[in-house]
Amino acid sequence: MVIPLFVLLLLMILTVPARASGLIDCEKTGTLTAAHLNQRLQTVFGPLAPAPASHAACLYALRYHSHDAKGRRVTLSGLLALPVGGAPRGLVVFTHGTTADRSLSPSRFTGKTNSPEVEAAVLAFVSSGYAAAMPDYLGLGVDKGVHPYPLGKVNCASAIDLLEPARTAAERLGSAVGPRLFITGYSEGGAVDGSKFRTDAGRFGHCRCTDGWAV
Repeated sequence: MVIPLFVLLLLMILTVPARASGLIDCEKTGTLTAAHLNQRLQTVFGPLAPAPASHAACLYALRYHSHDAKGRRVTLSGLLALPVGGAPRGLVVFTHGTTADRSLSPSRFTGKTNSPEVEAAVLAFVSSGYAAAMPDYLGLGVDKGVHPYPLGKVNCASAIDLLEPARTAAERLGSAVGPRLFITGYSEGGAVDGSKFRTDAGRFGHCRCTDGWAV
């Protein structure tokens, strides 16, 4: 099934070696009922909407350890969206486009339409049985530093370092997430994804790139 999302890059990772989790904490920030998901799917995507959701979804703000451009340890934040009942299809890491508004960081999304891009990604993925993790990036979310736009090689650390915290949080919450990993992004996030894979390609094991598209 094709997910109608503004995707610049999509990588399917088949095997990912385990690493120690850098999760600091996890706070529940919202719940989306199946009825709400389906109503918003129709509003946001219209005739291109994915199949209706049969489950609710929960939203969590994560804080986790990462590093900045100089290799210094920092605390970053991101969003984890989990379908109620588990995500057998795997984990999607979505890297967002450019924003200078801290309130639009993915971790600030609570189910209200304060961030159309984040909402569209959550709707498309969780309604289709995927867990979704979205980094805020350096300089956004809880990090008070300067956002290093448009340095994809620097920003990619925020996504790489979110992988294990997202899976650890899901496990602690009792949500089973399938082993497959998908990486996708929009605009600035597409550049972050390209840098992410080039920077840490050896970590991802065997992978396959699928066709990307943009709208």
